[in-house]
Amino acid sequence: MPCYITYRAYATIEDKDYISFINAVKALGYTPVAMGNVTQLGDGVELAKTQGKYELRGGSRVTAKKMMEEHNIRKIEKEARKKGQKTKRQVDEKGLTQLVVIA
Repeated sequence: MPCYITYRAYATIEDKDYISFINAVKALGYTPVAMGNVTQLGDGVELAKTQGKYELRGGSRVTAKKMMEEHNIRKIEKEARKKGQKTKRQVDEKGLTQLVVIA
């Protein structure tokens, strides 16, 4: 009986956000390696291109969550800079990163 390995996608990255997501992954210290339609990000997490979008899947859920958090924080920081606002990152007692926008 054949064995099929299936991955559950943790998140979907739009094609326009691919470069900023890769930059967020690099900022966390990982080295992405592109192999065809799949980009290996680290800790078994990969980004697979499907129908104009990228699926974040496989590997460590914790690592995938960190990558998505960093990507989302960077998007918020970019929007704040466009509005002339400054931001500050704070880590709470649980180790979660929070972003404070300074007017």
